[in-house]
Amino acid sequence: ERRVLRGGRVEDLGLSRFKSAFLAILNNDELDNDTKKLYKISLKKFFEFLVSEKSGSKRNTWKKILTFLEGVKIRETEPRIEPLTEDEFRRLYEAAEDLQMKAIISLAYECGPRAGELLTCKIGDVRLHENYAEILVSGKTGQGSLIAVRSYGDLVNHLAHHPLKDDPEAPLWFTWRGGVIKPLTHQALNFRLKKLASKAGIKRQIRFHLFRHTAATEKAKFLTDREMCQYFRWSSRSSMPAKYAHLAARDVKPKILSYYTGGQAPGQQTLKCWKCGQPIQPGVRYCSRCGSPINQEEVIRTAMHLNKLEKTIQELQNKLNSLIGHVIKPSLKEKDIKIIIDLDEDVSEVTPEKLAKILKERKNIPDLVIMRDGEEVIVENREDIINSENKAYLYKAYMIDGRIVLEPIRSDDLNDYRF
Repeated sequence: ERRVLRGGRVEDLGLSRFKSAFLAILNNDELDNDTKKLYKISLKKFFEFLVSEKSGSKRNTWKKILTFLEGVKIRETEPRIEPLTEDEFRRLYEAAEDLQMKAIISLAYECGPRAGELLTCKIGDVRLHENYAEILVSGKTGQGSLIAVRSYGDLVNHLAHHPLKDDPEAPLWFTWRGGVIKPLTHQALNFRLKKLASKAGIKRQIRFHLFRHTAATEKAKFLTDREMCQYFRWSSRSSMPAKYAHLAARDVKPKILSYYTGGQAPGQQTLKCWKCGQPIQPGVRYCSRCGSPINQEEVIRTAMHLNKLEKTIQELQNKLNSLIGHVIKPSLKEKDIKIIIDLDEDVSEVTPEKLAKILKERKNIPDLVIMRDGEEVIVENREDIINSENKAYLYKAYMIDGRIVLEPIRSDDLNDYRF
C-alpha cells in the first residue's frame, strides 16, 4: 500500500526497508490472512518478473527480496463471521411480505448457495420430488444442485404464484422493471435483505453470503468432508470442509455429555422448530405448528444418493448408446458365427430364424441383453428374458474385444433381418 511505502516505488526499496513495509502489512489487523496472502503472491510474481526481465545493480536486491518472500508463511483465514441464529432467521422470514423473498430466505438459510448460482436459475431448473426439491445450478466450480428439504413448501408456494410459472426459460427469481419481468440482481437482493434486517430489528449487517456461511456451519455437523464438497460445490481439494468442521466441533461436547448421561446435557437447549420456534419433542419428524420437517439429515443424504445414482444411470445410458451406435461392428463374420453356435454345417445356411432357434434350444441366454426400441436403449436381465411371454428375439451376435455380445431385437417378422 502507498501509505506503507510512503509514496516510494516498490522496486526501488532496499531489502531492509522492504521487510519493514511488508511486515507492516502482515501486522495490520484490518486485513485478513487471505488478503495478506494475496499481497505476498502479487509481490512475489512482480519480483520474479523483475529478476527475469530486468538488469542492473538492483537485481541482487530483488533476488534477496524474493528469497525473503518465499520464507514468509501466512495461515489461511479462519471463517470468523458469526452465522445467523435461528432467531435472526425467523425474524427475517417473518419480516418478508412476499412469497418470493420468503422462499429465497428459507432456501438460502438451508442450502447456502452462492448468489451467482441462485440468481441465474430458471423455472425449468427446478425438479420437485415427494418430500424435497432439487434446483440445478451452475457456478464458478461447475454444475451442481441445491437440495431443498425444509424450504420445500416455500419454494412450491413461490412457483405456484410465479407470473411465468409455465415458461421453463423464465427467471426463477425476478423483479418488475418497467412492467417487464427481469432477473433479480445480486445488488437488488442485498438491498432487500438490508431493508428486511432493519424491519426485523437486526443490528448487524446481513448480506447474502452470510447464509452460505450459516448453512456450511450447520451441515458440517453431519456431512463428511467429501459430502460437504459435493453439497456446496467446492473442489475436491478445497480446505473449506476442514474449516467448517472446526467451527462445528463446538457441538461435540453436548453430544458426548448427552450420550453418557442418558439425557439432556447441561446447558443444552430444548429442540425447537427451525422455522416457527415451536418446541419439538424427541422423535417427532414434523413440526406440529407449521408442518416443516425437523431432521433434514436423512432426506439430504437420500437426495444426494439419488442424484448421484441418476448421473450414473445417465452415464451408462450414454455408454450403451455409444456401444450400439458406434462400437458394435455392423456385420458378423462366418468364423464368429461358428464360434458362437459351435456349428459344423455351412454357416451360409444359418438364417436369423435358425440362429435364434439354435440359441433357444441350447438355452444360450445371456446375463444381460441390449436392445433398441426406437431412440430408447433397453437393458433386460436373464430373468426378464426367461419369464418373457410371446416375445420373438433375434440374436445378433458380435465379437467385441474378443468377447461375445448378443443383441436381441424384438420383431414380429424375423424375415426382415439378415446377416
